[in-house]
Amino acid sequence: MRNKLKQRLASAVCAAAMLLTSIGSSLNSLKAIAVTDTSVAAETNTDELCRQSFELYPSGEQTQKLVKLDGMMPQGATAEAVDVSGDHDAIAAYDITITKDREEFQPSEENPIKVEITDPAIPKDNNIQLWHISDDGEREQITDFTLDNGRISFYAKGFSVYEIVTDAGGSTAQDDSGWFKVPSLEKFEEYINDGFCICWYGNSRFAKADYQYNLKKTPERSGLKVTGLIKDSNSRDLNNSKCNYTELVSNAVSAGAARFYFERSGSSYYIYCYSEGNKKYVANHNETGSYNSLKLVDSKDDAGLYSVTVSDKGYFKIIDSSGFMWNYLNLATESQNGIAAFNGTSNDNNFILWHYKAPSSENDPIKNKTYGLFHYAEGSTTGEALMSKGKNHSLVKLILTAKENNRVLYVDENNEIDRWTFNYDKDNNAYIVSVGTGDQAKYLCVDENGISVTDDIDSAGRLSINHDSNNRVQLCSNGYYVT
Repeated sequence: MRNKLKQRLASAVCAAAMLLTSIGSSLNSLKAIAVTDTSVAAETNTDELCRQSFELYPSGEQTQKLVKLDGMMPQGATAEAVDVSGDHDAIAAYDITITKDREEFQPSEENPIKVEITDPAIPKDNNIQLWHISDDGEREQITDFTLDNGRISFYAKGFSVYEIVTDAGGSTAQDDSGWFKVPSLEKFEEYINDGFCICWYGNSRFAKADYQYNLKKTPERSGLKVTGLIKDSNSRDLNNSKCNYTELVSNAVSAGAARFYFERSGSSYYIYCYSEGNKKYVANHNETGSYNSLKLVDSKDDAGLYSVTVSDKGYFKIIDSSGFMWNYLNLATESQNGIAAFNGTSNDNNFILWHYKAPSSENDPIKNKTYGLFHYAEGSTTGEALMSKGKNHSLVKLILTAKENNRVLYVDENNEIDRWTFNYDKDNNAYIVSVGTGDQAKYLCVDENGISVTDDIDSAGRLSINHDSNNRVQLCSNGYYVT
């Protein structure tokens, strides 16, 4: 029976499911009280930092929750620790901030700050993991810490949220993969070859690889189409502090959000996306005597050249050579919403860029594994399997019971579908997907000619994979998707 199980997949995709377990805790959104420890002598250095200590009580002094900070900080700084455990699938989570003159202070590699967290929820044994979650959502595991009778101590080189999770042999450890906000130009340049999903900062509507006229009730004005309002699986949008970003952007991709690529040209960029496998460039367009329209064009010769800036909050502005900025048009009538251009500065010019980080090789549920693949439509009870000879194959739904919880899985009625292996290609950070073994192996190709197989591994497609929160994946090769 195990070999018959198959996994669900969202529009344009195929995948294999995993059952994930997380540890939750209740929300304690209570004010933290900062107390300077005057018993520690000040040691001033040339950067006007001095040794200070704080005792912070996120839930009041009467509780057993305590966050201590000790290290080199600006003179006159204040500190705060907020219990955000209810926002995370964790034993405990605290958002720690040090502020001086309304500016947040971050420690350095040379002067890390010692952090000591006491919380009754922290176990006394060593089966925990510690994670630092930056403001853009990126996760970094902290491995150098000390656990002593329910109290965890470590040295922090940056402050935001620190999350403590269980590590039952790694089964509940959280991977640092998923969709993250791009926080800076430095990260923008680092991720530039991967492309970005783009949404307006004020809501969860994402840019699509298409454009339309009649934006903002102006028949001649054109702009990029946007998705509807996207939410995560708990109906939370971008502005909800508990929003799961990976679920949010994955749902946006399923709703038609495109990945936009920035191609450098001198100090500027061409911007392009793929529409039905065809490369399309973004251009500012003069429809009404003003370049306040955006459209997609086939040729780079007709494309616009853009510069980008980013604020300290991670909001990007995309500006063409004549000074017109991408501008979100938000009306009650959704069909007239979209992204056009405007030659003035406003909050409507602020956009968030999203980058997808693939799972690490140790936590990748796809790497070198074999699965049957089929296209799944939400709410359907059947799907069409991907076959190497092009033959469709219908699957039926099966509900299994595991650990007293229903799990919806799929089984092939006659056990006849092809089984595809995801061979990880380290040199290209991609996957070669094959069916069969040895001399009988065939390799999946996805390109402008559609989907095919080849006997030659060198001619095989190199596929990238996007995971979503429902353990479904999208297979893509150079902008062409398996659909």
